[in-house]
Amino acid sequence: MNANANIENRVIKTTAVSFLSTGLSIIIQLISVPICLRYWGKTMYGTWLAISAAFTMLRTIDGGYTSYVGNELNILYHKDQDYMKKIMASGVWGVAAIGLFQLLIVLFLYYFQSMGILIGNTAGTTLTAKNAGLSLLIMIVTWTFVCSYTGILHRFLIPVGMLYQLLWWMLFLQLAQSFALILAAYMQVDVIMAAIFFAVSQAIVYLSSAIYIRCKLPKFYPWLKNTDMKIGLKEIFNSLPMTINGFVQQIGNSGLVVLISAILGAAMVPIYSTMRTLSNLWTTVTNIVTAPLLPDIVRYHSTNEHSKFLMVHRVHTLLMSVIVNLSLLVAYPLIDKVYLFWTRGKLPLNKPLMLLLMASVSIYALNSLFNTFLTGLNERAYLVFSGVIRGGVFFLSYLLLYFSSLGIAGIGWAVFLAELVLLIVNSKIYMQKTLKSIGANEIRLFAWYNYLCFGTTVGFLIVSAYLPLISWWWYMATVLCLILGVIFSWNDLNLEVKTRILRIIRVKR
Repeated sequence: MNANANIENRVIKTTAVSFLSTGLSIIIQLISVPICLRYWGKTMYGTWLAISAAFTMLRTIDGGYTSYVGNELNILYHKDQDYMKKIMASGVWGVAAIGLFQLLIVLFLYYFQSMGILIGNTAGTTLTAKNAGLSLLIMIVTWTFVCSYTGILHRFLIPVGMLYQLLWWMLFLQLAQSFALILAAYMQVDVIMAAIFFAVSQAIVYLSSAIYIRCKLPKFYPWLKNTDMKIGLKEIFNSLPMTINGFVQQIGNSGLVVLISAILGAAMVPIYSTMRTLSNLWTTVTNIVTAPLLPDIVRYHSTNEHSKFLMVHRVHTLLMSVIVNLSLLVAYPLIDKVYLFWTRGKLPLNKPLMLLLMASVSIYALNSLFNTFLTGLNERAYLVFSGVIRGGVFFLSYLLLYFSSLGIAGIGWAVFLAELVLLIVNSKIYMQKTLKSIGANEIRLFAWYNYLCFGTTVGFLIVSAYLPLISWWWYMATVLCLILGVIFSWNDLNLEVKTRILRIIRVKR
């Protein structure tokens, strides 16, 4: 009982901070869009979004490294803390080498005047392209010298039981970045000054978090004691699958922003980005609910407790049906008015794109526990595969934009198909193999009521994308099917699990 109580308290505490952090962050993001559109306009705002997307893709190169090293710290903390300290110290060589590589990429693009691809033809003077290149250079230099190694320290907070403190720092970071962007737009500065505002705000938060970690965990300081260049550089090669996965996935996310800017012009970028921001609200909530379950499912996997592993999966699927699918259907009748109010009518709503992105969120939610689990194990084959699939969104989007009549909605189809393929392969191959390795014989990942919950929701959203005058009877029938599936999902849980869920709900209240 004490173990169960500790798990519940940890989940409650982490989830509560996650929801608070995300809620405040979402509010700031929602506020920033109309402000940027009003004071910057579509073209300037689109230019900034394209530069920011390029920065995010470059950051992903060292993001895979820090994530891999962080996962190693998580494992070694409970086995060999002396070697863990050596891994953490040696990480500085890895981030230094990767940072140099990032700087060389930006300098190459800048001096060979290749930055115009970020902003497309509509923004397109030589001066503007040079400004975009200088802005990206400022952001990368600051990131390399101030923030990159601190990312490893952030990952170290997870095994020492300070995940909720890490979430607070991530909240501060998002607030600082959003405030810097709002201030830059309000002052109507150019992209170079906006990059300086953004970089300085980011550096302040990262330096402050490093000081905080130094004070809270003094026995692990100095961090750079006994560094080993060979270990640091070796970890670069070990982390390549995760780095490739993250980078290719970012091509399928941030790369789409660059693609739209290059093909359709920077003024079209806010249309896609605002719709992706709305759909990402559900993605963020999904990640918040899923992340606290990672330590438990990894433990059940390590101890070969496949029945408990599957029970966590069933509970997670039920939560996704209620939190994600139900909220998607509730939001459906309001999406037009909410979007027009949010953007102050300055951007048109592309409903097929919006609803396809919402449908892809439902598929993502169903697959999120599998994705979190396999990533947490540093499963290299899966990391490469999922990276290829999500990165393929970029190339499929390119084809659909050029060779179909779908228009920008083609990106929605590319995102949806990628999530669907990843779910099918995960449930049929990777998870089946993993569960068999820990002794599971009969593996039933999804029951008929799971298909009812997710199938009817996804089907309704996709059909509604192209039939705007869909019957309200069909809408109500979809909601009733979802509720029916949720009831059967709940009834299929054992009494102990139901009792624990109800106890968590009462504690949260």
